[in-house]
Amino acid sequence: MNYSVIKRDGRKVPFDLTKIINAITRSAKNLNLSINPVIIAEEVNSRLHDHYSCEMTVEQIQDTIEETLVRLDFIALKNSYSNYRKERTRIRDLKSELMVTVHNIGIETDRDNANVGNNFSSKLLRIASETNKWHNLSKMPKSLAKLHEQGDLYYHDLDSYNLTINCLHIDTGRIFEKGFNTGYGTIRKPKRIESAAELSCILLQSSQNDMFGGQSHVNFDNDMAPYVEATRQEIISDYKEFKAIKGEDEFKDFIEAKLLLRVHQAMQGIVYNLNTMHSRAGSQVPFSSLNIGLPDSKDAALVCQIFLEEYEKGLGKHEQPIFPNIIFRLKKVSTENLMTLIIIYIK
Repeated sequence: MNYSVIKRDGRKVPFDLTKIINAITRSAKNLNLSINPVIIAEEVNSRLHDHYSCEMTVEQIQDTIEETLVRLDFIALKNSYSNYRKERTRIRDLKSELMVTVHNIGIETDRDNANVGNNFSSKLLRIASETNKWHNLSKMPKSLAKLHEQGDLYYHDLDSYNLTINCLHIDTGRIFEKGFNTGYGTIRKPKRIESAAELSCILLQSSQNDMFGGQSHVNFDNDMAPYVEATRQEIISDYKEFKAIKGEDEFKDFIEAKLLLRVHQAMQGIVYNLNTMHSRAGSQVPFSSLNIGLPDSKDAALVCQIFLEEYEKGLGKHEQPIFPNIIFRLKKVSTENLMTLIIIYIK
């Protein structure tokens, strides 16, 4: 008689004794136990045919395997098989949970982070993320994976461990000086504050595509300062004929007013770009941070001040910008050093 097995999803498949032999073999291997799995499997087969007429469930087969091992006094082997059975159940549950998660993402993306959208790219990336989490859990030691599954321990960014590295401080000034390559072509050194501001955003966007976690301009105000002076010199060159008309002092005020306007526009551009330009296949805006607050020069202090003013204005309807995160650095200094800093700023 041909026997059928009722799978957990309701499908019926032909009974296959080889699967029982393989399960017993794996369980014995975990114990370094030398046995003949075929003899045990034949005994299981006999007991199944005695108890069930023409079809049986997977659970009934597994129960019969355990009962047979106990009857044959293979207690250690029975325990090893029970553990194997539990592990298979755990993996099935994970797969089932993954399918539910994928279904829910299709309805609406769960926004773990404020920079993740709910568009097609976001959904696709999130599905890939959840799938890779399952892959990484399956490769971890079982004891560690269970801690995560049970909620006793949380592995942050578990979807990325096998793919790339985490987070990055970007030495913007050095990279600007040398130029850089985004993977699609070489970018030369900027010549003015607007270009430097735009490229600072592109650096964050590009590095966000190459790794997980966040990216930070580690010394933003000081790195931008040279391009304030470059812009000042450009304005002076553009309006040099006005110097004779306005006089030295008025001309200087005129130049600084023009410069302030351009620095404001550049800093506003950073706030807007980092909340609109897409990274990671269009699924989110760059997870970005700017370190400011320890300016080495008056121009660096100007960048710091104007950036904070533009950030405080918010977006088009005064919404709070999601990014960049602002890391404002403070330093304890002596009275002598403080006076030095004040003199630098005044100059």
